[in-house]
Amino acid sequence: MAVEFVNALNAAAAAAAVSECAKLRRLLEEERKLVHRLNQEKEDEAKMAKRKIERMSQRLAGAQNDVEYAAARADVAENEWLKLKREL
Repeated sequence: MAVEFVNALNAAAAAAAVSECAKLRRLLEEERKLVHRLNQEKEDEAKMAKRKIERMSQRLAGAQNDVEYAAARADVAENEWLKLKREL
Protein backbone atom coordinates (compact mmCIF):
# COMPACT_ATOMS: atom_id res chain seq x y z
CA MET A 1 0.00 0.00 0.00
CA ALA A 2 2.80 2.43 0.85
CA VAL A 3 4.55 1.52 -2.39
CA GLU A 4 1.37 2.19 -4.35
CA PHE A 5 1.02 5.53 -2.60
CA VAL A 6 4.62 6.48 -3.44
CA ASN A 7 4.12 5.34 -7.03
CA ALA A 8 0.96 7.44 -7.26
CA LEU A 9 2.81 10.44 -5.86
CA ASN A 10 5.65 9.91 -8.34
CA ALA A 11 3.17 9.59 -11.21
CA ALA A 12 1.39 12.76 -10.11
CA ALA A 13 4.71 14.61 -9.81
CA ALA A 14 5.78 13.35 -13.24
CA ALA A 15 2.46 14.44 -14.75
CA ALA A 16 2.81 17.84 -13.12
CA ALA A 17 6.36 18.14 -14.44
CA VAL A 18 5.24 17.21 -17.95
CA SER A 19 2.41 19.72 -17.73
CA GLU A 20 4.79 22.42 -16.47
CA CYS A 21 7.25 21.56 -19.24
CA ALA A 22 4.53 21.87 -21.88
CA LYS A 23 3.43 25.19 -20.40
CA LEU A 24 7.00 26.50 -20.43
CA ARG A 25 7.46 25.28 -24.00
CA ARG A 26 4.36 27.25 -25.08
CA LEU A 27 5.62 30.35 -23.25
CA LEU A 28 9.02 30.01 -24.90
CA GLU A 29 7.40 29.72 -28.34
CA GLU A 30 5.26 32.79 -27.65
CA GLU A 31 8.36 34.74 -26.61
CA ARG A 32 10.20 33.62 -29.74
CA LYS A 33 7.30 34.82 -31.88
CA LEU A 34 7.28 38.14 -30.02
CA VAL A 35 11.03 38.57 -30.54
CA HIS A 36 10.65 37.76 -34.23
CA ARG A 37 7.79 40.25 -34.60
CA LEU A 38 9.70 42.98 -32.77
CA ASN A 39 12.80 42.38 -34.91
CA GLN A 40 10.66 42.61 -38.04
CA GLU A 41 9.08 45.86 -36.81
CA LYS A 42 12.54 47.25 -36.05
CA GLU A 43 13.76 46.37 -39.55
CA ASP A 44 10.64 47.88 -41.13
CA GLU A 45 11.07 51.09 -39.14
CA ALA A 46 14.74 51.28 -40.17
CA LYS A 47 13.80 50.84 -43.84
CA MET A 48 11.16 53.55 -43.58
CA ALA A 49 13.64 55.91 -41.92
CA LYS A 50 16.22 55.25 -44.66
CA ARG A 51 13.62 55.96 -47.35
CA LYS A 52 12.63 59.17 -45.59
CA ILE A 53 16.28 60.25 -45.40
CA GLU A 54 16.74 59.48 -49.10
CA ARG A 55 13.67 61.55 -50.02
CA MET A 56 14.86 64.42 -47.84
CA SER A 57 18.34 64.25 -49.41
CA GLN A 58 16.79 64.43 -52.87
CA ARG A 59 14.68 67.42 -51.86
CA LEU A 60 17.72 69.16 -50.40
CA ALA A 61 19.74 68.45 -53.54
CA GLY A 62 16.92 69.92 -55.62
CA ALA A 63 16.78 72.99 -53.39
CA GLN A 64 20.56 73.40 -53.69
CA ASN A 65 20.24 73.30 -57.49
CA ASP A 66 17.47 75.91 -57.32
CA VAL A 67 19.66 78.17 -55.17
CA GLU A 68 22.61 77.80 -57.54
CA TYR A 69 20.40 78.58 -60.54
CA ALA A 70 18.91 81.64 -58.81
CA ALA A 71 22.38 82.86 -57.82
CA ALA A 72 23.57 82.50 -61.42
CA ARG A 73 20.51 84.41 -62.68
CA ALA A 74 21.14 87.12 -60.10
CA ASP A 75 24.77 87.42 -61.25
CA VAL A 76 23.66 87.76 -64.86
CA ALA A 77 21.05 90.35 -63.93
CA GLU A 78 23.56 92.31 -61.87
CA ASN A 79 26.09 92.25 -64.70
CA GLU A 80 23.44 93.46 -67.15
CA TRP A 81 22.42 96.23 -64.76
CA LEU A 82 26.06 97.33 -64.33
CA LYS A 83 26.52 97.28 -68.08
CA LEU A 84 23.41 99.43 -68.62
CA LYS A 85 24.47 101.78 -65.81
CA ARG A 86 27.87 102.37 -67.48
CA GLU A 87 26.21 103.06 -70.81
CA LEU A 88 24.05 105.74 -69.28
